[in-house]
Amino acid sequence: MHAAVGSLLLCPLLACTGQPEPAVAELPPAVAPAGQVPGLGSPRSSKFAEVPIVAVPDREFASWWMPRIVTAEGDDVFVDQQGFPARFNIYWDWDQQDRFWIYNTDDGAVWVYRRAAEGWGRTCWEQGLDFEPPASIQERLDRGP
Repeated sequence: MHAAVGSLLLCPLLACTGQPEPAVAELPPAVAPAGQVPGLGSPRSSKFAEVPIVAVPDREFASWWMPRIVTAEGDDVFVDQQGFPARFNIYWDWDQQDRFWIYNTDDGAVWVYRRAAEGWGRTCWEQGLDFEPPASIQERLDRGP
C-alpha cells in the first residue's frame, strides 16, 4: 500500500479514538463458527472429524465440504467421497455413542456417520429412529434450513 494511503486510513482512527491502529499481531485469531470446529474430537474415542472444503474437478460445484474421520495419528478411518456442496453451510458434532453428525443447510437434512458390521458409512437420519442427534444438531434442525 502506498504510504500516503496508509496514513490516510490511520488518521480517521487516530482522530476518533486517540489511539493508533492496533498491530495485526494484536488482533484476535479467527475463530471457527459454532458447529464448524476443525479437528473436532469424539468424546468417546480417539477419533477426530476433519471437514475441509476442497476443489473437486468435473462436479456441478467447484468446492465441496468433504468429511473425514481420522485417528489421533491422522490416519483415515472413513472418507466421505460424496461430500456436500460448499455453496451451503454444514454443521457437525459427535454424540456420546461415537457417531458423527452433519446438518446440511441446503435442504435441512441430517446425516449420521457410524460404524456398522461392514465398516463406517453415511446414512440420512430421520426423526422417529431409535437414536437422536446431539443437542447442537437438533437445535439447527429445529431452526430449519
